Amino acid sequence: MTDAPDSRDSAQTRQSLAALGQTLRLGLMPALHSLFDALDDSLFELAQHSRQSESQPFYFDGMRACRKHRETAIEHFLDAIGDGFPEPLPSTGTRADLGLLDHDALEQHLAVSSMNQRAERRLHDLLQPLTGMLASLSGADDLRVEDNPFAPARLVACFERAIEPIPLHIEVRLILFKLFERTVVPELEPAYRRMIAHLAADGIEPRLASPSPATTRRPAANRARSTATSPVTPDSEPPVREPMPGEASLLELLVELIALREGMPPASASLGERHPSAASSAGHSQAGVTPQAPSQPLVQAIERAARRIAEGGKLPPPRQFAAQMLAEARLGEDGRVADPVHTAMVDLVGRLLDALLQDRRVARPMQPVLHRMQAPLTRVALDNPRCLYDADDPLRKAMNLLAETALGWCRSADPEERLLRRIQDAVDTYAAAPIGDEASRSLERLTEFLEKQQRRSDLAEQRVIESATGRDRLAAARRTVHRMLAERLAGTSVPNWLGSLLSRPWTNYLVLLWLRSGESSTAYRDALAFVDALLWCADAGHDDADRQRLRALLPTLESQLRTGLATVACHDGEIEQVLSELRAFISYRLGQAPKPSFLEAETASGDVPHSAPVESDIDQDQPRPEDLDPDLLSRLQSLKPGMWFEFGPLESESTERAKLSWISPHSGRLLFVNRNGMRVADRRPEEILHELERNLARVLEDANLLQAALNRVAEQFRSQIGLLRRNHDA
Repeated sequence: MTDAPDSRDSAQTRQSLAALGQTLRLGLMPALHSLFDALDDSLFELAQHSRQSESQPFYFDGMRACRKHRETAIEHFLDAIGDGFPEPLPSTGTRADLGLLDHDALEQHLAVSSMNQRAERRLHDLLQPLTGMLASLSGADDLRVEDNPFAPARLVACFERAIEPIPLHIEVRLILFKLFERTVVPELEPAYRRMIAHLAADGIEPRLASPSPATTRRPAANRARSTATSPVTPDSEPPVREPMPGEASLLELLVELIALREGMPPASASLGERHPSAASSAGHSQAGVTPQAPSQPLVQAIERAARRIAEGGKLPPPRQFAAQMLAEARLGEDGRVADPVHTAMVDLVGRLLDALLQDRRVARPMQPVLHRMQAPLTRVALDNPRCLYDADDPLRKAMNLLAETALGWCRSADPEERLLRRIQDAVDTYAAAPIGDEASRSLERLTEFLEKQQRRSDLAEQRVIESATGRDRLAAARRTVHRMLAERLAGTSVPNWLGSLLSRPWTNYLVLLWLRSGESSTAYRDALAFVDALLWCADAGHDDADRQRLRALLPTLESQLRTGLATVACHDGEIEQVLSELRAFISYRLGQAPKPSFLEAETASGDVPHSAPVESDIDQDQPRPEDLDPDLLSRLQSLKPGMWFEFGPLESESTERAKLSWISPHSGRLLFVNRNGMRVADRRPEEILHELERNLARVLEDANLLQAALNRVAEQFRSQIGLLRRNHDA
């Protein structure tokens, strides 16, 4: 029975938390030492094989620094685990203003954020109950996963702080974080299980915990969105059915299909709960067949097919390619029929590649590259079906990266197809590599190459967003200031000198204050008060009260004007001239001097005089909702950054693909970047709608292409199972 939060003694709570922290420390300590050992080996190998002489010092210096500081870093990291809980902890979420980070800090931030998201997805099923138990233990009403002191993001933040004093080049730091993900993060799963068991033994039951941003980033509405070519008709295609929990349903359906084909009763056991290395043999057992490894002729047939393709052989369609490999294997087995599970697995991979290549979101030049992965994917899936549905499997990860590249690739982003050829060469090298360490290393090199390309793209995109944000804020500031002046000058008659002063240097000063401090700041309000005071002076001096106020205002106006002109970098001579003209203007309003000639001098081109029409010029870039179909506009505005678009005539060589990267909060303009992270367009919403209506633009669903293909294969299996059942019943 669960203790009430207030029934647990605080000392007992601290004791339980200390025990949990110690459990985690003991579980991670060996992995941390392995991490630094692996780092030492990796840096030495990189230094030995580095072709760039300027890179070698980074690696050797990193080796020496890590050897010197490793014990201290490990100690600081372990001591920080669980520190401060259950008191509220500072958030470790995404920084609000990445534009403040330098290049190295931004690259590290992006790498760490991606690692945190992958770790939370991988450990989600354990993090939720553990967080709920900690909520019960601490008496917290709503403890979120990101507030769990033992969550991956918290541990990574502790690790960042622990290694921060070590003088390391950014390349070495990124290698260190990558090794942390490979050696330390996998040890969290058994450690979490032990922690949950410890809490359960103490009678702690979980409260409902809030989901973490990493696991809720993709809402169900996003996942269910169709792959239709237009965003304004999201229901034009039937939605793809989502996989069952655990994503092992595909293998379960495969086993059931085999059982029905063989005339055997399907088993009810779930493949998803079996050990991944036994998944293949589990399928045999459920289908009533004796478990066995893939036959040597089948493995050899797949390897020969991979080598032929890598050497320039013709690629038949995926289903036909699968049939050819099976036929070649039968020749090696003297015509014997292959094991039904292996046959079905080869067919499954063929169906998967067929569904993937038929997805029009895959850029046509990238289709052969994905197709070349059929043979190695088949080879691995026969021994380890988990590679098809486990997002953390190395081969599945590489396939996902290839699919992401295929979604965003276009000729304008890779005009000489250098990237395309490099990816194809890496894929061919992996496909032709013999089974074993060489294949693993080839796959690792392919994955690292694609991840490096993605990091470069992310960095470039962030710079583009920062630049667009700065321009957008400047434009918003100018619109706000010009509109304010237009409102104050509307219906009034002021001397040209006064209009020129307000519309040129003082407008620049107001814009600068808006950008620095905002509209609610004291400095900005004082600058507006200067405008109101100066406009009042233009018609004052009719009585003693006005003249008395004019004399009192002059010192304040002089001081404000001097400060404003100096802030916008006017020369001392220009400042003194304007101040002299201000004194002459006030003397004229006091009746002490004749009207100065400069008051009615012609204003320079580009001034904003004393009329309201300036607002129409300022707002020309603003979308006008009344001119648009409100339903179409609302659907377009519902799209989030990250959605891919295709611009140009359908199936044209000039078609360009771009990702919606940023939406202006001020003007609503849409910023698009290509897969290299470079800016390709900056459009108003009505422009995009116009192109969509003329079929000159299409929205490409940003869902996981490989998972969508797996879901379609699962639908095919369900249809075949239903047909076989109906035939059996008949």
